[in-house]
Amino acid sequence: MAVFVLIHGGGSTAWDWHLVSPLLEASGHGVVAVDLPIEDDAAGLEDYTQAVTAAVGDAQDTIVVAHSLGGFTAPLVCEALQSDGLVYLSAMIPMPGETFGDWWTNTGHDRETIPEEAFFNLVPEDLAQQAIDKERDQQGAWMSAPWPGQHPGVPTWRFCAATISSFLRHS
Repeated sequence: MAVFVLIHGGGSTAWDWHLVSPLLEASGHGVVAVDLPIEDDAAGLEDYTQAVTAAVGDAQDTIVVAHSLGGFTAPLVCEALQSDGLVYLSAMIPMPGETFGDWWTNTGHDRETIPEEAFFNLVPEDLAQQAIDKERDQQGAWMSAPWPGQHPGVPTWRFCAATISSFLRHS
């Protein structure tokens, strides 16, 4: 069975995976979810990658899963672990050399106004409030630097929240 390496998004925590982890474990998979050092402005993507790889240890047969801003870290972790696969779950997928700001503009997000409630669309109010209560202060001088990675040559899947919501409604 695989070990799923779960990477949270910006301002978030490993807690974000607390409902997914038991489902994976019940299916016989291992799970590693770690809090990235996002509150440290000096911490870069190398530090994020190190935090994840240290938590994974010598686990084999890994599949890296990224949510949102975690998409900047996941390919680096995937490469460092020599993972078997990569999953982007409503994740940002940077081009090599692209900064976070470039990504934001290149994808049209700079032209959007996203209401706060959109982040927790279809999430029960009590669960959304728990997530909000756990939010952290995302820092990152790294966001203005070119993304240092390449996309690994492993099977890669991309899912958006709408696809997952549709799947859940029809399951």
